[in-house]
Amino acid sequence: MFHGMWKEVVTLLRHRRAWLGVIFFVAPFGAGALTSLLSGLGDDYHAGPELVQWVVGIPGGVISAVIGAYIGGVYSDRLPRRLVYLGTGVLLALTGLVLALGPLTPGTYVVGGLLYQFATVMASAACTALALEITESVPHTAAFRMALFAACANVPVAYMPAIDGWGNRWGVRGVAGTDVVLSLASVALCGLIALRFWPATRPIVVGEASLLAEPRLGSNQRPGN
Repeated sequence: MFHGMWKEVVTLLRHRRAWLGVIFFVAPFGAGALTSLLSGLGDDYHAGPELVQWVVGIPGGVISAVIGAYIGGVYSDRLPRRLVYLGTGVLLALTGLVLALGPLTPGTYVVGGLLYQFATVMASAACTALALEITESVPHTAAFRMALFAACANVPVAYMPAIDGWGNRWGVRGVAGTDVVLSLASVALCGLIALRFWPATRPIVVGEASLLAEPRLGSNQRPGN
């Protein structure tokens, strides 16, 4: 069993699509880092503790999260999942602009905070859908593959709040603005990488595993051939 699992893992990691997925997941655009900082930004927008709790917790945060998860799942079923994930990065940047450029009022905090949390959970749903697409349903290594991609997706969740915090030298607008700039830059970079290197694929069956019909690392075959 372990020999078969190891063989499948090595096969997965030799495929281009798996490495491209890792690049997508460690990029900052889907982290939703401001979500971790929202509760500490209330004072900058003159929002009281009760309003902050309403936005980041019950009911506002929960409602926005539920809607975001549903819409993210629906679009991931109907459109190419890598494009949906990239799109949620753009949406996160746009909602971050509300916090970065809006007046420092409780209204901006409510609207920007709820929209940002909605976009964050939508990105999380799209990220999970993309990971499942790359993983496929293979008995021996499905859990390992999902754990690998989930770990990669948590990397920007760890580093982005710290980077956004560096923008605090320019105040709360600098915090949100840093998040917006990094999100848009990483979306553009990953989009270019996807256009150049992400192959059109279809699942094929090799032995017991359903693998990805795409060129492996080191292959001279062009994507789509």
